[in-house]
Amino acid sequence: MKKISLFIIILVSIEKIKAQSASGEVNSVNQIKIGLTPLIFNTYSVHYERAVGNYTGLSLGVKLQPSSGFPLKSILIPLLSDDDEETETTLNNLAFKHTAVTLEYKVYSAKKGYGRGFYWGPYYRYGNYNAAIPLYDYDDLAKPYRVEEFNFNSHSAGLFIGTEWNIGDRLVIDWQILGIHWGISKGKGQYKSTTALDKIEQDELKAIIDENELFNSYTILSINQFGAEVEINKPWYGIRSGISIGIKF
Repeated sequence: MKKISLFIIILVSIEKIKAQSASGEVNSVNQIKIGLTPLIFNTYSVHYERAVGNYTGLSLGVKLQPSSGFPLKSILIPLLSDDDEETETTLNNLAFKHTAVTLEYKVYSAKKGYGRGFYWGPYYRYGNYNAAIPLYDYDDLAKPYRVEEFNFNSHSAGLFIGTEWNIGDRLVIDWQILGIHWGISKGKGQYKSTTALDKIEQDELKAIIDENELFNSYTILSINQFGAEVEINKPWYGIRSGISIGIKF
């Protein structure tokens, strides 16, 4: 956090120096925007942006998805085969939530200046993710035989491009065309069995975890009759895009 604060101070200082020698004035130096695209996924997003020069701005965004089911499951479930009732039941009972905080440094087109036209820049994102995935047996869809729970944090950085339109004196439409970020994620997961596991079943669970391991990302901390606990340490990648609307002042 100290490094991020220092980074912000340095950027603001540099842009204030640039602004003193640049021609023209920056009007409406503040913007507040609400994400429209995230609403499709039952997610709420708000950004505050402030000009730090004639062509640059800093933006801080917060995104929150309350605990909810699998996004767009109403579209995915009809695509499943008729005899895949276990997957359908899992999707209907899956719980997922996440929070993300994003810091952006935006460089706007030199032709139009701050808050108008094409922009690009680097960004940093912190995320916290929680998921509970119940797994069912075809012979008993009333109760899951295992619940897999994951809680992890991610730190990533990336680059983005976008464009912004001003409508009238106050209205702003921001289309973030594409952002790509990469970093790391760390946390823990639990494989909770709803029935006591014997030694053979514990070995089978260990084999399942090992088979599903991605880039050696899971380390088994313990495994017993109640299930297993794992440590998560894996690369983290993401793509972002969306449209937001807001006001400038």
